[in-house]
Amino acid sequence: MKKKSKKNFLNNQNGYALIFVSLLTVVILFILCVAYMSLISSESRFVSMSYQSNTAINLAEAGVEKAIWEVNYGGDTWTGWALDGTDRVFTDTSFQGSNGTSMGDFTVRVVNPSGTNPIIEATGYVPSKAAAGAQRTVRVVLGSASVFVNGIYGGNEVKMSGGVYCDSYNSLDDPYNPSDHGTEGNVASSGNINISGGSYIYGNAIPGPSCSVSDPSSVLGSTTPATSTTTLPPVDLADYASNNDNILIGPTDKGKSPFSGGPADVKLSGGDNLFLPNGTFYFTSVKVSGGSTITLDSNPDVTIYCTGDFSISGGGVVNTLQQPSGLIIYSTGNSFKLSGGADFYGGLYAPNADAQISGGTDFFGALIVGGQAKISGGSDVHFDKALKDLAVAGSSSLVPESWQEKY
Repeated sequence: MKKKSKKNFLNNQNGYALIFVSLLTVVILFILCVAYMSLISSESRFVSMSYQSNTAINLAEAGVEKAIWEVNYGGDTWTGWALDGTDRVFTDTSFQGSNGTSMGDFTVRVVNPSGTNPIIEATGYVPSKAAAGAQRTVRVVLGSASVFVNGIYGGNEVKMSGGVYCDSYNSLDDPYNPSDHGTEGNVASSGNINISGGSYIYGNAIPGPSCSVSDPSSVLGSTTPATSTTTLPPVDLADYASNNDNILIGPTDKGKSPFSGGPADVKLSGGDNLFLPNGTFYFTSVKVSGGSTITLDSNPDVTIYCTGDFSISGGGVVNTLQQPSGLIIYSTGNSFKLSGGADFYGGLYAPNADAQISGGTDFFGALIVGGQAKISGGSDVHFDKALKDLAVAGSSSLVPESWQEKY
């Protein structure tokens, strides 16, 4: 009898323990589930807040882009904008994204809209201005478009091969010193930057969004891609067709007319030389070959506007002062070629062109083209930082000088 009672007691004890363990397990699982649900809820709220914040900054930037377009191309009408004192104000409600859904609202104010440095303040609201879960504000100051901010820019692509390099110096301080590679020889593109054959960049290599640098080890600085593509401001050369100093150009050293191809079509060959005085000149194309040269004034101040292709080989351009700022070329043509081994001192801005520098020709200044920039055959580029202050001639476009988020 006693044995049976003891056995029942043990069975009851085991049953109680099993119930206790089961209850404890349920409690633990409940606590874990509550914690997990709380974590999921927190992450969901964080993702939602992050999405709204990012969307709000995108809306603010959309407002900035609208204002920049209006400042540069809207004329005096400012259609749809309100006038607040001398400021211009615009509100967009239910701004739609590319998929046609509403992203939220934005407001934008332009201070001093007709001045030389308009100030833009734009705020994005998500889901709306009336019930903003998130808002972000951007402040932008506009100024004259200075495009000579990199040693090399090729809108479509930059290719460097054959042991070439890009470095920097400042001609206003000292002449270029080949033993002192300045480290602001930045190379940029809205496409890829391809570096091969021992070439090197003494500065940053800045490819376009979602693009890359083929050999980051050949870059001294950063290789981080740009966050947006660069649009080169257009150049309007129409006024220079009749307002220029072409009349100052005399015959070549061999007594020939330099305009053998047409009234503004420069062609030199056979070892000839053309002296180009200081002034502003308008050409429809330029072709210098066969060891011929163009010689600048001893203290050059030359601006060339060219509507066609530009090609110099052989003797090149003689710039005895070796000041790149003394020769600035604006071209709307499709091609710029420089070869033959003679050093070139100047700045090139050609938003429609491909550029090819080869044959050991060193380029001192800045090379800015909208197509492909191809540098090869030991032709180095030395960016002259003195060109940074030059605005684009023939362009009235204003571009951001500073861009910052206020709050």
